[in-house]
Amino acid sequence: MKHLDILKRNIKKFAVGATVFAALVVPALKCYGVTPDEMERARAVAACVYIRYVDDGSGYLDGFKPKSMGDVREKVKGHEKDESLLQEFMGAPVANDFDQWDKEKFVNYWSGEFFKNSGLSDRNSSMRNDRIRARVSTMDVTAPAPKEEERQKPQQPEQVQQPAEPSDVTNVPIATGDSAMVRDDMRKDSEADKGSGTNWTLIILLVVLLAVVIALVAYGVKVMKGGNPQNNNDNQPTPQPQPRQPEPQQAYAAQSATVYPAQDSANEMLRRQLAESRRNESSVREHNKILSDRVRSLEDEVSLLRREIGELREQANRTQILEPADTVTVVEEPVLEPEPLPRQPFVEPERIVEEQPRQRIYLGRANRQRIFLRADRQFVPGKSIYRLTTGNELTGSFVVDSNPSIVAWVSLDPMTALGGACEVPTFAVPGGIKRIVTDSPGTAIFEDGCWKVLRPAAVHLE
Repeated sequence: MKHLDILKRNIKKFAVGATVFAALVVPALKCYGVTPDEMERARAVAACVYIRYVDDGSGYLDGFKPKSMGDVREKVKGHEKDESLLQEFMGAPVANDFDQWDKEKFVNYWSGEFFKNSGLSDRNSSMRNDRIRARVSTMDVTAPAPKEEERQKPQQPEQVQQPAEPSDVTNVPIATGDSAMVRDDMRKDSEADKGSGTNWTLIILLVVLLAVVIALVAYGVKVMKGGNPQNNNDNQPTPQPQPRQPEPQQAYAAQSATVYPAQDSANEMLRRQLAESRRNESSVREHNKILSDRVRSLEDEVSLLRREIGELREQANRTQILEPADTVTVVEEPVLEPEPLPRQPFVEPERIVEEQPRQRIYLGRANRQRIFLRADRQFVPGKSIYRLTTGNELTGSFVVDSNPSIVAWVSLDPMTALGGACEVPTFAVPGGIKRIVTDSPGTAIFEDGCWKVLRPAAVHLE
C-alpha cells in the first residue's frame, strides 16, 4: 500500500508538470532565432573593429566592448574622423531576416557578407574580418525556430495532389452570387486547415502524455517488484564525465588570442615610427625656417652693400682724381726786362723736368670697406691679384695682373676675389673662367698706411 501511495503521488505530480510543460511549450512554438538586441550588439562590435582598422589613430577603441550603437557614438565623440567613419558605417544596409539565422550564418554575415556591397573602405579587410569573427563568435545567439513547413511536415499525412488548372479558373468569369459562395468555401477551407493544424498539435501532446503515463506505470511496477530501483544502482560505478571537446569557435578564439597580440605590437611599433617621422618633419621645418631667415638677412645685407657701392661710385665721380702723367714738362714764359739801353732781349732757355721713375706694387683682394688687404713689391702666388702702377706712391692705377695662377685662384670664389675692387657684369661663366679682361683700370690712394679703392676697375670674365 505504501508503494501504491507513492506511485499515485508521483503520477499526480508528473501529470501537473506535463500540463505546465504543455502550457509553456505551445505558446513558444513560434520563437525567433537571432534577436534584435543581439543584432544591435554585433553591429556595434563590427563598427568598432571597422573604425579601428581604417583609422590608425583610433587606439582608444582597443578593449572597448559596446552593447549598442549608442555606446559607439558616445565613445568616438570628439574624434572628427572616427565620427565620419561611424556615419558611413551606419549608412550601410543591414539584413532584416535575421530571426531565422543560426550562429554560423550570424557570424559569417558580420565577418564578410555585410561588407561586400556596403560601399565601405576595404583597408585591412582580412584582419578586420578575422577580428570581427573572433569577437562575434563569443556571443550567445538564440537558436532559430523551425520553419512552419518543417514543423507541419511530419504531422500532416500525405495527400494526393489533384491536378489543378489555374489558367482556366482565372480566365472564367464568376457571377456575383457565385463569388460569395467561393469566398465562403475559401474561408471554410482556411478554418479547416487551421483546425487540422491545432488537432495535430493536440494529438502530439496526447502522445507525449501517454508516453509519460506508460513510463510512470513501468516505474511503479518496478518499485512494487524489486523495491526502490535507486537503491539497486548504488553499487554501480558512477560514470565519469567526458572532457568537453572545444568547439571550433572556441579554438579559433584561442588561436586569435595568440595571433592578435603580436599584430597589436606590430601596429604599436608602426605608430611609434610614425610619431618619430612626424617629429623629424617638424625639426626639418624649423631648420628650413632658420635658413629662410638667414637668406633674407643676407639679401638685406647685399642690398645694403649695393647702396654703399653706389654711394662710393658717386663720391669717386665727384672727386675726379686724375692719374699722374708719365712726363711733366714745365715751360716758363720768357720774362722781358726793361731796356735801359737799346739792346737785344734776353730769352731764358726752357727747363725740362725729368720724368720721375714709376713703380709697380702688387695688391691682394679688397674687403667690403674697399681696402686692399696686402701690398707687396713682388708678385706672391695665391695672394696677389692686382698690379698697381704709381709715380709718387700716393696715387696710382691698378689692373688685374696677367699671371696665369690668378685665373685658377679667382675661379674658386670670383665674388670674394674681385667684388671689393672691381665691377663685374656677371660672375657666372658657363664652362668655367678661362681669362680675366680689364676693360678700364681702377684708381687707388694710399691713406692711413694702406691702399684704398677710389674708383673700381671694370673687368669681365671669359
